[in-house]
Amino acid sequence: MLPKQHRISPLVLCDGAPAAAGVDPALLGVPAPAPTPAPGEGPEDEEEAAAAAAAAALFVKPRLHFKFVTNPYARAVEAYLHDIETKMSGRCATSSVRLTDSNPNPDPNPHPHPHPNPHPEQVHSKDTTVCKKLGFGKDMEGASFEAWLGVLHEVGMPELLPPYDDADDKIGMHALPQATRAEAMGCHFSRICKLEESVPACLKAVNEASGASYKLANLDDVLAKYAGSTKNTQVLHQRAAPPGAGALMVDEEREEHDEPGEDRPLDIDALGYEVAALPFWQIQQAGSTPGVLPPRPALYFQGPAGLRAQKLVQQLYDVDFALYNYSHADLPL
Repeated sequence: MLPKQHRISPLVLCDGAPAAAGVDPALLGVPAPAPTPAPGEGPEDEEEAAAAAAAAALFVKPRLHFKFVTNPYARAVEAYLHDIETKMSGRCATSSVRLTDSNPNPDPNPHPHPHPNPHPEQVHSKDTTVCKKLGFGKDMEGASFEAWLGVLHEVGMPELLPPYDDADDKIGMHALPQATRAEAMGCHFSRICKLEESVPACLKAVNEASGASYKLANLDDVLAKYAGSTKNTQVLHQRAAPPGAGALMVDEEREEHDEPGEDRPLDIDALGYEVAALPFWQIQQAGSTPGVLPPRPALYFQGPAGLRAQKLVQQLYDVDFALYNYSHADLPL
């Protein structure tokens, strides 16, 4: 089954979305609101009036719906690293699941010619189409970013518009678009907060509009992760627009952080590597090599393989680019 955010149920949060999509609200499991009593047929006492008011309150929608999104290019890199490192959350860890050897009730009269395979295989509980193309276990770590994107493109994204198949879980939840079925069918969030823009300003606007008091406990970490590599989080707190390609630390800022006589760490592309074409294990190895920085998202989109990766991301996540107003030119830092 698809994650909850990609099923049809979120449509109940949005006025008019089911009707706009030609979907009967009753099919969504949404009970119809109680009819308004005719004159002279109202509740007879305060207790009934209170019960009627409580029932009506169930249909009062929240004052504001908002969600966080991030640059589709950067998110594709994160999804790739997560999928390969975790073997698609375990589904690609092994090519087969063996039955246990233990038998609490052994047959007192065993068959004289037992089955030649004492470890029969079980069928995986989840679709392993991607695993079969990229490899299981350690073999999967040979997949490059470009190869991973290519497999997603070959396998195909689940449909966001009807008709669709809820059992279509070939690519796993982490590689899905950020756009939900609800949004594709007409639901619009009141506010979209882009993680690479000014998160504090967006949350402030949400709180002012809703009367809530949302906040991020790890705000500095979020800002540093999504807005650039600078450690000057005060600048990031104030930033209200996506940084340009040259928004990484300028030489003066780097000199302030570098110790006297310390060699500046190198980006892996400075060593002549094309990041989008590197196998995952080599990216991991480079990230733990002294004097070499782990590749930042921008490096996955440089060079010939990086340009091909750009095209694949644009095709796979076209709905995210369109719905959240990202340009194909909005490459990450």
